[in-house]
Amino acid sequence: MQPTELKTRIDAVMKSEGWDKYTNLPNDKGGPTKWGITATTAKAFGYTGDIRDMTYDQAFAIYRERFWLAPKFDQINDRSPVLAEVLFDWGVNSGPSRAVRAMQRALNTLNRQGKDYPDIDPDGGLGRITFGALDGFAAKRGGAGLAYLAEMVKAQRSVFLMELSERDQSQEDFSNGWQQRVFK
Repeated sequence: MQPTELKTRIDAVMKSEGWDKYTNLPNDKGGPTKWGITATTAKAFGYTGDIRDMTYDQAFAIYRERFWLAPKFDQINDRSPVLAEVLFDWGVNSGPSRAVRAMQRALNTLNRQGKDYPDIDPDGGLGRITFGALDGFAAKRGGAGLAYLAEMVKAQRSVFLMELSERDQSQEDFSNGWQQRVFK
């Protein structure tokens, strides 16, 4: 992926997250946030200032490292930009491992009882076995298969967010925005 393409992708997620708006909403479990980066995440990446003062470049660096490179979504992008975009956005919103687990679960249901590739442990990590399953699926089903795999991940995200709001009604404040984001 070219640097300008990654910038466009990260900027789109930042806009979905409120761009440079500082928030500290009572029902937002993430707490104080700017650029869609929580103070806790910023601190984990070495940011020591007030989250209100975080710059675009500082936020961009965290998105790139924490939510794109560390979970290996760049390697997913080499196989399917659409799938990478879906995983990246969910990873920012709810953690990369949750998004990867959804993809792993979907791959397990699509392997025809292990005839196309073996089942994988839905552990939320991208490694040799998961990439092997994804490559086996792509070899068998092609671009059309990767497209419906991405849709299956989006469907799981939608249900996850719905169940989150069912468990904790305070999260209903965010449900409409979350669902719009999943299906945009």
